[in-house]
Amino acid sequence: MDLIMKLFILILSFWALLPFAAAQEWVMDTLHGRGAEGPYTLRWSKIAGGSESVFVNEQWLKRGADYTFDAQNGRITFKNPLAYGQAVRVSYQVLKGSSARNVDRADVPLQMDLLHIGGAELGLMGRVTGTDRESERILGLYGKWGSHRAGLEGTYLMNSPDDNAPDLFRLAGNWQSGAVRASASYSRADEEFSQARAFNAQSGQEIYQVGLDWRPSDRWKGSVGWSQASSTSEIDWLRQRWQAALGYSQRQFSLNAERSVLSETDRPELVTDRFSLQANPLRDARVKVEHTQQVAGEADPLNKTQISAQATGRIAQANVTHKMESQGANEQQQTQLGLQARYGIFSSSAQVDQHVQNEATQRSAQMRFGASLDPRLEVGGEIKAREDAGQMRGYDVTARPLETLQIRAQRRHYEGLFDSHETAQRYEWQWSLLPNLQLSGNFADRAEDAQGRPSNRQRHAHDVAWQWEGWQVRAGFGEARQIGQDNRERNLTFGLQRQLDPATLFRVDYRQTDWLSSSLVRERLIRLGFTRSLGWFDFSLDATATLPRIDSPDPNRPRYGGSAKLGVRF
Repeated sequence: MDLIMKLFILILSFWALLPFAAAQEWVMDTLHGRGAEGPYTLRWSKIAGGSESVFVNEQWLKRGADYTFDAQNGRITFKNPLAYGQAVRVSYQVLKGSSARNVDRADVPLQMDLLHIGGAELGLMGRVTGTDRESERILGLYGKWGSHRAGLEGTYLMNSPDDNAPDLFRLAGNWQSGAVRASASYSRADEEFSQARAFNAQSGQEIYQVGLDWRPSDRWKGSVGWSQASSTSEIDWLRQRWQAALGYSQRQFSLNAERSVLSETDRPELVTDRFSLQANPLRDARVKVEHTQQVAGEADPLNKTQISAQATGRIAQANVTHKMESQGANEQQQTQLGLQARYGIFSSSAQVDQHVQNEATQRSAQMRFGASLDPRLEVGGEIKAREDAGQMRGYDVTARPLETLQIRAQRRHYEGLFDSHETAQRYEWQWSLLPNLQLSGNFADRAEDAQGRPSNRQRHAHDVAWQWEGWQVRAGFGEARQIGQDNRERNLTFGLQRQLDPATLFRVDYRQTDWLSSSLVRERLIRLGFTRSLGWFDFSLDATATLPRIDSPDPNRPRYGGSAKLGVRF
């Protein structure tokens, strides 16, 4: 064990002492969600268009479908709101002589519990964002009260508090008695309160919401809801929505009906009706029919129908889905057939799709098979094809040469599918070297995205996890590069966690990212977490520090962020 630790420390020291220069071509920013789509500002503007790569939870996002990018001003806007505190990594290329730095911005959430009395709670909350020259401070109070039948919570916040500061107010409550549950909420936020969505409100809107749920028995359920939104400015705008639903279910079938009516200023009224029926005529068979109709003013109604069925046997399972959509003269249909089977050591699956839009038809098919030749050896193959659009063939092997070691290899060759004629390869391994020491790693050439398209990236990563007398240690190293380009991204991570005593939890995380092209740029991030219970008090701290980069305007000043919470129990 001492030898393993010495080798591990030696490797970490070697990575930490890699030299780096001052010039820069590629950079990486880490953004943190604030409950909104954006825009989020990067550290650089006037960057190379189309050079960005965006990752959320190791998922590579697609430009246009998942986000829009403003290379001139260095801003990114996401299609869906980022959760509060969610981390996003954005890498991009800086153009020497033309790119300019945006002003560094701080973003620190604040929350502090002041008082707990029975089911009541009172505290301070807010957020501080901005720069040395210009900052935005959101400060205010929140309160909560709850019992086994009812609850109430309220929030009042001011943006950069002064005599004319824009503010936000939200009040929500719920009540339950027997089979009836009611809820209501009210929120109002000034138009200048740009971060209202992070606090469950909308900038420039006053919103009322009321809901009633009814469940008299296990078979019946119903709900009624109403909401109204209006502008807080002088704009004459109003939106109202009514919604009602009723459902009935038995052991072998269920029936649901729903209607919603949406009316909005200067827009035709939109009426939506939905009906669904699900039946289980046999123990191993299920059928579902769902129909939706939308009528907007005097326009042609939009009809959508989906029929699906599934049957399961002793060695096989079959399913079929048929979708139809029509509006006026436009029609489209989609049919999908699937089959899965397993017999002895063999398994297989097949799927056929057909999409018809007006007079155009597109067909595709895919098939996979596998065999467990030995408890320690599994093999498989697959093929995908689209009519007049090429195909893909591949195979994979999973081997367990040792009881504690598993190795998997996958290879896919594309022949026109996704407009690609490349070969993608992936290798993975996991090894429990000791009962408390696990090693893992992977290598991917032409790494595929979530839709299965081969990319122009090559990457590899290696991780180690070790537990010893209550300590949990994690370390990892990874590298990614664009094939055919001399640009690399290296990541080094290290984590340490320890339950010091029943009342204290301590953790430290370290991440180092290197961007290498003709020069090397390094960024380091340290995160500290600490939780402690002291009698009537609970104290938690989460702090981060991004160590200075040599290309920063002030390389001697780190960037800090974090949050602290203090609670009092009575």
